[in-house]
Order: sequence, then C-alpha cells, then structure tokens
Amino acid sequence: MKKLTTLLLSVLVFLSCTNKQNPNSGTSNNVIINPEYGDLQSQESPPINFELVQTFGNDQDDENTLFIYIKSIFVDTDQNIYALDPYSPKLISYSKTGAVRWIVDSPGKGPGDLDQPKGMVWNNNNLIYLSNINGHRIDVFNLEGEFVESLSLPESKRSLEPIGYSDEKLILATEVGGAFAKKFSVFDINNLSSPKTTFTIDETGDIEVPVSSSWFSQATLLDGEIVYGGVSEYKYSFVNLDSTKDKTVQREFGKIVRPGFFEDDEGSVIGALGGMRPPLKLSSGHYLTSASWPVDIDDPDAFIQNMFMGITTEYKLENTIDLFDKNWNLLYSIESEEPEHPDYGAPQFVDSEGYLYSIFTIPFAHIKKFSITINE
Repeated sequence: MKKLTTLLLSVLVFLSCTNKQNPNSGTSNNVIINPEYGDLQSQESPPINFELVQTFGNDQDDENTLFIYIKSIFVDTDQNIYALDPYSPKLISYSKTGAVRWIVDSPGKGPGDLDQPKGMVWNNNNLIYLSNINGHRIDVFNLEGEFVESLSLPESKRSLEPIGYSDEKLILATEVGGAFAKKFSVFDINNLSSPKTTFTIDETGDIEVPVSSSWFSQATLLDGEIVYGGVSEYKYSFVNLDSTKDKTVQREFGKIVRPGFFEDDEGSVIGALGGMRPPLKLSSGHYLTSASWPVDIDDPDAFIQNMFMGITTEYKLENTIDLFDKNWNLLYSIESEEPEHPDYGAPQFVDSEGYLYSIFTIPFAHIKKFSITINE
C-alpha cells in the first residue's frame, strides 16, 4: 500500500484507501438561493451584536495555554464547557466562570486513554461519545470526565466520526476513499449490533480524486437533520436521517475553493483550503454560518503539489460570518481578511441559554463566550 501523507491546512484533513460508493439518490426541489449580500447589508448599524462575556483558555501567554488546537466543543445545561484537542491530546472541561473542572489527558490506547481523537458529541444528558484511536473506537465519558465504556459497534476498517445525537440515536460517519464523500450510519443507542440506516452522500461530481484520498465538509446535526457544506461553492445541504434530502441553501458567492490533492509514486496528500463551517441556530431562530477561503489560488491541486514539494509554504485565508433569518434568507455578512474573525472567531456552539461560543486559534487556541443580540 502506498505511504499516505496528511497535510494540516485550515481544517483537519482525512486520508483513506477505498473504492467509491454510490451517492445518495434522494432528491429535493427545495432550493433557497441567496444573493452575494443580504437585505440588511447596507444599513448603518449591523443587525447582530456580539458582547464578550467570558474567555476560556489562555489567549495571551503560550507558556500557560492548555490547547494546541481545538477540534470541537459543547456546553451543558449548567454552562460548563467541554473542549477536545486532538493534538495534545486532551479533553478539558471548564466551569461557566472559566475555572478548569477536569482534564483527561492520559495518552495511550487503554480504557480512558486518548490517542488521536477525531471528534465528540453530547447526548444532551450526562454522556460524551468520543471518537478515539484515530477514529477506530468510540469511547463514552460522563460529564465528570470519568471513562464509562467503549461501545461495541460492528467492525469497521474506516475511522468513525460522531456527527450528532438525537432521540436515542447516535449518528456516525466514515470516510469514503477516492471521493469527496461520507458514509453515514444511524445507530439506536440501545441496539448497536447494526445501524438502523446507512447511506452515502457523495459530492465528488466529475472531479477525479485519488483512490487513496478522501475528504468531506464537516457535517453536523441541526434541527434533527444532517447538514453539510459545499465542496467548492457556498452551499448547505440538509438531509433527513432516513437519507431523503430536505433542502439546499445557496449564496451567490464565488470565493469558496475545493480541497486540492496530489499523488505520485510515493503516496498522496489532500488538503482543505478553508471551506464551509457547520451552521448554528441562535435562540432567536436566526441562523449563523461561517466560511473561509484562500486568496489568489486558482488551481488547488497545483498549490497542494507545490506545498508538498516545499515550493510554496504560505497562503492567506479570508473569512465571513453570515446571518440568516428563520427561513434561511441572507440578512448580513461580516467579512475580514483573516482565517477567522479577529474579534468573533469561528462560531462553534450555541448553548441552551442562547450564548454563542467561538473557537480562536490566534495567537493561541482558546474559546470566547458571547451574548448575541439581533436587531432587524
């Protein structure tokens, strides 16, 4: 088998070896097309206001920072925060005041250890489902940081990533080699012997992806549906858990660039150059999205090849945070010439009280909590 190489660009990149699977065959005529900018873009005062409430982690001194990179977060009903760093690796919990409650950071492959965790979801009660051992084991922790068990799932040669949890159903995704695709499996948490539903979503189109490479936009569970961003366009697709497509939300915004890939006799590499982040639902019913894109990269494959060969080492990302109304009509966009907004970061989670939590990577990985006000 060829040697595989992984590039870390703006998001995590996943590599794998397999054949393409058939795409999801569900169709939907519900397409919401938005202009480049929304109806409120020209008004003097922004319709959305971010008020900083609390900072979690260290955003000033790298000697005391706990994070290398924050992959995912969630917040429980007591406003305790849980953050996963796949590179340290660490699972950390903060209280609402910013104090560290506990840290799980034992390296290894034993019970309760962490080794290349890929993501986590919360069951909205007392359990965390965490993809461990580079996605080859799903471990369960409680909200006190105590290891509970490893799930007995059907054997999979592909790594597993948790997407969401809803109504006693755990949704997992696996890589599909040679494609911009994911295979989704919906498990009844009380019967893990086989998934209730399995389907593949394939966004490859006519792009020829090396069989040893794989990539898919980060998916999430929103309003009981799987939602994922477009590969090379500003688009969100909504799919029910029975695999039927619900709707597509688009914005006429031509800056999104697909991942680039490169393959030679030594191996292959694929890298994401920005992209669409999962959407969030605010307590007002509005939706908040974010995306980033590279400046002056017309050929992503050539760029990745040059980076792999050491010819190109730097590139610039810009980003947008977009506010939509309850019907997914674009209202307002906040753009900045950074990978993430310098003041608002990359929005990641909305808690039960309506507070927004954003991940920051500059200058050091940390989290900020905001109170959000909408004024249309």
